[in-house]
Amino acid sequence: MPRINKLTGIGSPGVVLGMHQLPDAWKWKFFEYTASTQTPPPRSSTLRVSRHANARFFLDCGIIAVKQDAEGLLVETTQGPMRYDFMIAATGFSNDFSDRPEFAALAPYIRTWSDGRYTPDMGPARAGMSDAPDLGPAFEFRERVPGSCPMLAHIHCFNDAAMLTHGKVSGDIPAISAGADRLVRGIATSLFAEDVETHFANLIAYDTPELLGDEWVDSTPLLHKEAAL
Repeated sequence: MPRINKLTGIGSPGVVLGMHQLPDAWKWKFFEYTASTQTPPPRSSTLRVSRHANARFFLDCGIIAVKQDAEGLLVETTQGPMRYDFMIAATGFSNDFSDRPEFAALAPYIRTWSDGRYTPDMGPARAGMSDAPDLGPAFEFRERVPGSCPMLAHIHCFNDAAMLTHGKVSGDIPAISAGADRLVRGIATSLFAEDVETHFANLIAYDTPELLGDEWVDSTPLLHKEAAL
């Protein structure tokens, strides 16, 4: 079981604010290494499980197959067969937009790191990383083919899938405030730019005075009279 949380160990404002500015090769290097070392479960959570007398940990034990028969579940593992009444598989998740009905129609148009951003000289290939979306500066999706689906720029991906492009700022508790700030500023900028004609019209129409005219006495007429004398 992994015991060291690598990225937490080097947490700093530089990592939080600067990771997304790194060259792609450095981003890949950081996250490929942390993916290979893995992230441990929280100590408190592990203690809550291990304190029970009937809790057992099978390390380096891969599941090959699960079959149900009259006696319950037969689990084939790399350490041999095991029998259980039921099983909960907490095996993590993947960022597969094509597998979600709300994103399935958009998935073919979303640009990923495998669409030219990742190159073999950057380090070992990992499917979970190369399939990550290649996001814009405000976490917005980008088009795989320019002009094929402009609406993607209006959809912002603020979750684990954004990590490779933006760093751990969209789900990691110590850094999520920085990520949310980056997201909100980007959305506000986009909304302003798209409505720029309306904002300019409002600028021209705005006529609320800061000064009411009673804050001073105009000396210009007196100056003209003195010049005449």
